[in-house]
Amino acid sequence: MEGYLFKKGRGDSSFGRRNWKRRWFILEENELRYYDDLDTQGQPSGLRDAIDIGGCSVLPVTHHEKKFTFVLKFPPEANCADILMQAPDAKAMNCKLL
Repeated sequence: MEGYLFKKGRGDSSFGRRNWKRRWFILEENELRYYDDLDTQGQPSGLRDAIDIGGCSVLPVTHHEKKFTFVLKFPPEANCADILMQAPDAKAMNCKLL
């Protein structure tokens, strides 16, 4: 399964901002990879991370500014920060990861 989602940043920038970035996601088995974008041939470009999501929960959340948001919640033993994401619409939200 693959497609665009928005991901809220971790706040690593020099100003500590947590901006929403549009990323290309690919889910295969228990691995979620995300990229900067697609290149001119439609191939994923600029791998940002590959995350083992085994044992994770995907929970819809209410966000004060964004619709169709959800959180990828990791178990405590994963020692990984939860990831806040937004789908472009309800249909995409329901079929991407939930």
